[in-house]
Amino acid sequence: MRLVLKIGGHVLFRDNMSPNVELLDSYANLVRELKEKSIDIHVVVGGGTPARAYIEAAKTPSATQAELDHIGILVSQLNAYLLAIRLKPIAHLPIPTSFRELSQALNTGKVIVCGGLVPGQSTMAVAALIAELVKADYLINATDVDGVYTDDPKRNPNARLIEVISVDKLRQLLRTKSYAGTYPLFDEVSLGIIERSRIKTVVLNGMEVDNIKKLVLGEHVGTLILAET
Repeated sequence: MRLVLKIGGHVLFRDNMSPNVELLDSYANLVRELKEKSIDIHVVVGGGTPARAYIEAAKTPSATQAELDHIGILVSQLNAYLLAIRLKPIAHLPIPTSFRELSQALNTGKVIVCGGLVPGQSTMAVAALIAELVKADYLINATDVDGVYTDDPKRNPNARLIEVISVDKLRQLLRTKSYAGTYPLFDEVSLGIIERSRIKTVVLNGMEVDNIKKLVLGEHVGTLILAET
């Protein structure tokens, strides 16, 4: 089995923006356990709240969007290092910071842990691209909610969890529902990659590392996204 795991940066940080060391350790233990079971896994880590804080602080009249994107990338790479150093010696270090480095690292047989790579492209898109390259059985989006909902569950208590959804219907949902002030689960680039390569994608609650173990064991967890339903 091949997995690509995208961990939202907000999952790994507490409300005061300090790293959740216990959760980082749990993810490192999970990756080691999966590798011992001959399951290939690569991990992409998002920027989360710290990235948004740095981007906000950098917003000056002279700052370009590309520069702000680059700041977000740098923070996501720092977040990735927090996990990668816990995975020595099975992780590839230093972490890839470009597509060229990523391509080379994928040939080493080691676990790839990385953050963002290119301004204007989300870490979810990076994860989808890696899943496409390695022909992953699952692309996992570990976030701070239980899956994809009919509305923002943090704002609407009547929002319902969707167990299975197509990429096209997910697109429509993301376009029609307002998630102002929240972090989008997917961008158009990542959805396009998932659709064209028919990558089975699961959105689950990454605060509970055991959810990933359940998925590997064949249990239904979170929301399953298919190229078509």
